[in-house]
Amino acid sequence: MNAVEDHPFKAFVPANANKLIIGSFPGRQHTQGMANDEAWFYGAKRNQFWQILSAVFEVQINKKTTKQQVLAQHQIAITDIFLKVRRKSNNNLDENLELVAYNDHVIRQILAEQNIQRVFFTSKLVGKHFNTLFPEVAYVDFLPSPSPRFAQMSLQEKVEIYREKLLEN
Repeated sequence: MNAVEDHPFKAFVPANANKLIIGSFPGRQHTQGMANDEAWFYGAKRNQFWQILSAVFEVQINKKTTKQQVLAQHQIAITDIFLKVRRKSNNNLDENLELVAYNDHVIRQILAEQNIQRVFFTSKLVGKHFNTLFPEVAYVDFLPSPSPRFAQMSLQEKVEIYREKLLEN
């Protein structure tokens, strides 16, 4: 049986957050002892999340502190739906994550304490689990998956959709 992996990062919630981006769970390099001090959300080498946000906000995002500054400046909180998982295979695919525990208490706290006007999911799996846990939350939306495996859409198309959704007032 594969070992249970614990989420290595705390939710990032700037004081003025009005948007919340929810992913699934960090890549195995962040939960299996291969991370460094710069490790953070969407940190898998091939994940396009920070490249997309760099283009959307027209700023170079390459360090953890810069990532946090950009999110805070744009009033974006970030966390994941799963707190503990087992991997069915030794890869980062969502479909290989077996739920052990939800991160629902943190998400509930963010929704209660912040003026969140829009909750975004980076995968359909995340949206499905969120809607099961929080069926009363109607201000939800999907962002294209930042995974390079989501090749139905080019990087530029992803940037345009993120820009439209994250910069709307």
